[in-house]
Amino acid sequence: MKINNITLAIYYRVPPEYVVYPEVTLLWPNVPGIVVEEGQTYPVRYSARAEDRLDIAYALLSLDGGTTFPELIASKRYLVPPDSVSEDTLEWTVTTPPSYRMRVLVKVRSVSGRIGTDTSDYDIGYKLARPGNPQLTITTSGLSFSWTDRSSYETRYMMSVRAIPWSGDTVYAQGHKIAGQDTTSGFLAWDDPFWDFIPSGTALKQIVVGLYAARDTQIVVDGDTVDTTFFSYNVWVDTLELTAPPLVNASADTAGIHISWGAAPSWASHVAASVFLVEGGQRGEGRGYFLATSPSAGSDTIGWNASFWDNFSTLSDTVHIRLYSRRNLGTGGRALTSSWGPDSATLAVVDRPGHSPVWSDCNDPTRLNIRLAYYPGNLKGDGFIIQRRALNSSTWNVVDTVYTTSNMTYQDIVNPGEAFEYRVRSFRSLGNRKAVTDGTFHNVGYGERALDGEIGLPSSERFTREGMVFAWRNRNATRAS
Repeated sequence: MKINNITLAIYYRVPPEYVVYPEVTLLWPNVPGIVVEEGQTYPVRYSARAEDRLDIAYALLSLDGGTTFPELIASKRYLVPPDSVSEDTLEWTVTTPPSYRMRVLVKVRSVSGRIGTDTSDYDIGYKLARPGNPQLTITTSGLSFSWTDRSSYETRYMMSVRAIPWSGDTVYAQGHKIAGQDTTSGFLAWDDPFWDFIPSGTALKQIVVGLYAARDTQIVVDGDTVDTTFFSYNVWVDTLELTAPPLVNASADTAGIHISWGAAPSWASHVAASVFLVEGGQRGEGRGYFLATSPSAGSDTIGWNASFWDNFSTLSDTVHIRLYSRRNLGTGGRALTSSWGPDSATLAVVDRPGHSPVWSDCNDPTRLNIRLAYYPGNLKGDGFIIQRRALNSSTWNVVDTVYTTSNMTYQDIVNPGEAFEYRVRSFRSLGNRKAVTDGTFHNVGYGERALDGEIGLPSSERFTREGMVFAWRNRNATRAS
């Protein structure tokens, strides 16, 4: 206004209650449970509105739960100031020291210089940077780790383990220091007491191993100094499993079972076998045996002796062999094992005798001569057990036991009107017991043990005496007495 050529400047003071500041809402991070990782970039999302348009947006960081916000973590200026933004972002790269009490404040200034703010309502957690490019090498001594990228704040590096047993639902987990600050490699030995967290005698199917960083530090919480530890996210490096060595050959003779196999995994500590007795085609009792303390291809023998057979309550004429590899973990029988390899072909410990029934003339018409022979070249027997049962009975009775390794003739008496079927088993002495002919086994007076062979005479072929006519059933031959 001009009065007498004098220009007057008139200023009006607007009461504070009439000043309109920008409206700001922090959208993220503003929910419970957020954890950010060192070195990672996160979008700080917000919405804002100003009557005189938006000019600059800032994001600041608090390490003390929102008491102070000393660190500027992101900013942006609008080249074309808008009246409002429904959602915009500021890029936050986490480079600050660890804190469990971080909060973010967003500050927006309008063109006229008015400022609006909003703060996260919940503390933000912190993770150290995870190790980069982790590598795991498995040796016969243990686990060797290496990595490249490190956290800026770590004080030590940790190995983590999840041990998954073959049986049960329990998964055993544990961590263990393998390296200190400013290192990029570490080692854990197999015999380390670390493995004691797994119960003694546990056989493991898998071991899942990981790597992470840790920082031991102190923070102030509500005025009190608290000892605490920050961790990085776990980097799962590998799953350790073993494979069974290939079974190359298995055979049985009087010395025992001879086994040869191909190479197991190089870090296995043992190759082991399980011997399963087979009865009537069904797998029976089994026992395990260490064959070697080297994973390389090799061979071994499980010998037949009294102490071996004393492990079993019953015996059988055939066995199966299965192999597996094993890595002992410390002491106490803890081990990582492979699954079983395939069964071997059935190994006959005792061959069944051959059958060559021969009629022979006899002055006594009530006698029946049977000539029995085992297979030529058979070396798996010490003699024969001859059994007989009436055709209307299920009970086999022993009529003779003969220790011989050559052909033999057995003569039996068949009364008129009787009909019997016969069978012959070979047996083999193994230790301190002898088999009886119904397939069970018990001690006998002279202190020998034997395995019985398969039936030599099929049930469809029988010697019978019906009336006064001898007949060889299922053959086109009859002979009058």
